Amino acid sequence: MTARRHRHYRRALDLVAAMEDGWLPEPGREILEDLAEQMLLSRESDPLAIRALRHEVEVSVGELAVAGVLPRRVAVELTQLLMGAGPPLVMEVGTAEPRRAA
Repeated sequence: MTARRHRHYRRALDLVAAMEDGWLPEPGREILEDLAEQMLLSRESDPLAIRALRHEVEVSVGELAVAGVLPRRVAVELTQLLMGAGPPLVMEVGTAEPRRAA
């Protein structure tokens, strides 16, 4: 875990916590909190495993957005934060995926 990943994790949880209970039901909240923790604690270094983690984030957040639980703008921001909490995706030996604004 790095300070950068922890910062993204905290910001994701803060965003989830800022949503009213009536807007984001408890099951959706738990899914997002679990994803944040899973991404933060992941020690994956295999690119395929990292891609699978990221795909899970995209699908889960996307489903909540399609269901109308998350506005698109919030879903995009939350996806970026959750991915930032996870391990970096190594593109080639010695290089990492381009960084996104924190």
